[in-house]
Parts: sequence; C-alpha cells; structure tokens
Amino acid sequence: MSFSELAFEIFSLYIAPSEIEPSALRRIIDRSYSKFRVPDVTPTVTLNKDKKIHLLELFHGETFAFKDVALQFLGYIASKSYLPPPRDMPKFRLR
Repeated sequence: MSFSELAFEIFSLYIAPSEIEPSALRRIIDRSYSKFRVPDVTPTVTLNKDKKIHLLELFHGETFAFKDVALQFLGYIASKSYLPPPRDMPKFRLR
C-alpha cells in the first residue's frame, strides 16, 4: 500500500464523506504529497539489520523538514474548506 493510499484510509476514518467527498479527499492527498522527492514519501532505512534498527526519513518534502508530512496536507485541506465571511458579518478593528 502506498503512502497516499494509507493516508486516505486513515483520513477517511475521521473525515465524513458529507464533509469532503472521497474523490476530493484522494485528490487533496495526492496533491499534498506529489512534491516529495521520493515516491515512498517517508521511506525507512535499515541501520542495523541484525538488531532490527530502522530510521524513518521525514525530510523529503519541499522544505526538507519533518513538518512537511503534516503541513502539506493541512494547507490543502484548509484551502478546500475555506469559506469567505458573510457579507453582513461585523468588522472589528484593533486599537
């Protein structure tokens, strides 16, 4: 199972189809992780096979930081769910 397929399965447990259609959720996930430099998105590297020590690489995103794994998706999901404020909403000023 690919990273995107696994992400879809997990996110589908928490995001109802009435909130975001499954096909739209799949597109958001695919777009979120399409810019990662490796197809696995978060590959593992074996450091010591005998001791079964592995390392999860979280730096293959756009900014080379672990935050890309969560924030790429969050950015796309936020832009999908953004609704402009109602026209009759009062405007507040900071003094």
